[in-house]
Amino acid sequence: MDPTLLQQLLQTFLAQEPTAAFYNAFSPLLGSPNQNLSAFIRGLQPIYYGQYLGGLPDNPSQTFPQFLQGMNPLAQFQAQAPRQRGLRPGLFAPRLKFVNPFGM
Repeated sequence: MDPTLLQQLLQTFLAQEPTAAFYNAFSPLLGSPNQNLSAFIRGLQPIYYGQYLGGLPDNPSQTFPQFLQGMNPLAQFQAQAPRQRGLRPGLFAPRLKFVNPFGM
């Protein structure tokens, strides 16, 4: 089968199925060993789709896969505070309250 035909069929399918388009666009990040990142990206699907539908009157020819090309969920995840990303830096190194340098 012709590879360009397969590519056209894939693009047609992804334009009609927003869930498939989302998982196809961000599959490398969703397969990350970082479970917090995967959960964060899965939670972005309804948000991105809502933004796409909201911008559709301004750009009616844009498909959802085209809209997703302008998104960077990894940058959004990394912009969060460590606690929001699921990290707990004080868990293994508790805060030091006071150090007396003179031993008094």
